[in-house]
Amino acid sequence: MGQIDRIGNGVLSAERIVGGYRLLSPLVDDGWASTHHACHTVVDRQITITVIAAEHLAEQARSQIINRLRRSAVVHHPHLIRMHDVEDDEQSIFVTMEPVDGNTLADCVSDDGPIPEDLVYTIIRQLAQAMDCIHRAGMFHHRVCPRSVLLNADGDVKVLNFGIAFIDSFAPKGACQSAATINGDARDCIAPELRFDSPSNRIIQDDMFAIGRVAQFLLTGNSTGDISNCIDSAWHGLLPRMVAQSPSHRFASMAQLIEQLDIDFGRQPSTDAAPLKEAVSIYSADSAADPAIGPPSASFWRNVGKRCLKAFGML
Repeated sequence: MGQIDRIGNGVLSAERIVGGYRLLSPLVDDGWASTHHACHTVVDRQITITVIAAEHLAEQARSQIINRLRRSAVVHHPHLIRMHDVEDDEQSIFVTMEPVDGNTLADCVSDDGPIPEDLVYTIIRQLAQAMDCIHRAGMFHHRVCPRSVLLNADGDVKVLNFGIAFIDSFAPKGACQSAATINGDARDCIAPELRFDSPSNRIIQDDMFAIGRVAQFLLTGNSTGDISNCIDSAWHGLLPRMVAQSPSHRFASMAQLIEQLDIDFGRQPSTDAAPLKEAVSIYSADSAADPAIGPPSASFWRNVGKRCLKAFGML
């Protein structure tokens, strides 16, 4: 691996090469995991790469992290950045992913101010679709914040950092707090119950809280901002249910949130077979045969069946 030097919030002071890729501009610095644009040193292939500092981790911890990341890599959705591979060397674990364009939501608001409300509807709906796919695979994100979501020129989002949150349990003391400080509004996107609870107790409503805070950030420029000036009153009813202090007072699922979004904004729900495609794409034949991941569970296939029936109007 090339020379590694950090200054301040993760700026590299020297060229850094990881797994044959030259790290270019940083996208997200999440404490001891950072995501960058990268280019292969030989064939000039562009990718996105997440690098996890792992030189001080025990072998068992490294193995658990790699297995969890590989499990995350088989979840596919148009609004989730697609993972290609997970590799390990002496100093770090790194995940190679598809190349992406666009700016983080944090940069969009910093450059242009609050986002138009119609576009916020589209962004939050796409985020909820991606989270729904993750939850149906039996996993959670817990890293959604304005700096972990990219918005491209077409108004489509890509969610970064899926599979990273659980690594907090291996982090040195204070690392998570440092990450929240670096990422600014990331701290406000952490559900209240997660700030003092064990990472093993995470639930769907934790991601719901984070998406609500992202919506507030887009609408006001601050993830705890006052939405009373929003033109569309739909947000006045939606956001309190998304960011309620008690998880039991939030929407029960992302599907429920999507349905309410469509109702409140007068949009027609999709009638195509996209849910079927999303459900089936969660596991490819190769990933199901990977001994590090194991075959899909019975509950997974029950969910696939339900989504197939719903896609064709039979449920």
